[in-house]
Amino acid sequence: EFFTSKNLYCDVIENNAILLLQPLSKLGMTSKEFEIELISWAIKNLSEKYDNVFIKQHPYSSITITDLPENCLIVSSSPFDLARHATIAFSFLSATLIELDYLGVKAVAIYHKNIKANYKAYNFFRFITDYNDPYYALEYRKNNEEIEDFYESEICTLNELNTQLR
Repeated sequence: EFFTSKNLYCDVIENNAILLLQPLSKLGMTSKEFEIELISWAIKNLSEKYDNVFIKQHPYSSITITDLPENCLIVSSSPFDLARHATIAFSFLSATLIELDYLGVKAVAIYHKNIKANYKAYNFFRFITDYNDPYYALEYRKNNEEIEDFYESEICTLNELNTQLR
């Protein structure tokens, strides 16, 4: 079931999370089976920790999500509209996390050693969590010069941002 931000109503946003999905298998970063495993793991862990989890599927994703926990909703709202309903967002390597971080939403990149990516890209995120961490702990990268340089770099286009992340 799809919801827009007009349908969302939450008195308290402090314990709500956003999960931004990406077409990892279509990008050649994982197999489709492993992408499903990653998504299932993220949904399970987030649903146990947060009151509500708003799942935003990428437009190019071909993964069908079924059997969601009661506190998880697939939404069609933009991530920026969703930011008004949550204080934390998770994704694997989404550039949108950087934009949400800039807007004040705690943005967390989910790391897994088997995602085929340039791991330098994780240096652009203030918060990282590891798929293999059973406690879903966050690593805070305080005083990371790469992050500060990135925000001061005057990147103006999505292509420039994607170049920096790859």
